[in-house]
Amino acid sequence: MRLSNLLIVLLIALLCLSGCERRTSVSIENGTPPRFIVSGPGTLNYFDVLGPDLEREFNNRQGDRRDSLPILKLYWKLVPSGKDTTPRLDQIRTIVYGQVPPGLTQVYPEHGPPLPLVEYHLYNVAVVPTNADSVNKFFSIRNGNVFAEGEGR
Repeated sequence: MRLSNLLIVLLIALLCLSGCERRTSVSIENGTPPRFIVSGPGTLNYFDVLGPDLEREFNNRQGDRRDSLPILKLYWKLVPSGKDTTPRLDQIRTIVYGQVPPGLTQVYPEHGPPLPLVEYHLYNVAVVPTNADSVNKFFSIRNGNVFAEGEGR
């Protein structure tokens, strides 16, 4: 009787664990430049950093600046280097802004480094896997420290 109860409990635990899929995540570590820590079950489709388009925003913004999100433009885009070498997020692990990790290729800008990240502006990082949920996180840099959306001032 005890063995059958133990087998039932183990079977239920196994079913519960197999149904729990890890989610894609990105965290941002302080540093100059900032470091993005990516993880999740999928393979990378693309990695983007977007920032304020100050020229368009200045010319097109109406009303109070505090009433809306800034107009964003692409600052940096990475994609897998080849179809046969699509890296898993857990293999990439760390992406330092402006430094292309092995297995990835910078497609924007086409040449040279990405635009600099300026303090007190709002930025967005997007991690988009091919076979898992994507994740976006807004962040800013204040007094040399990176703050993700909803973190301390």
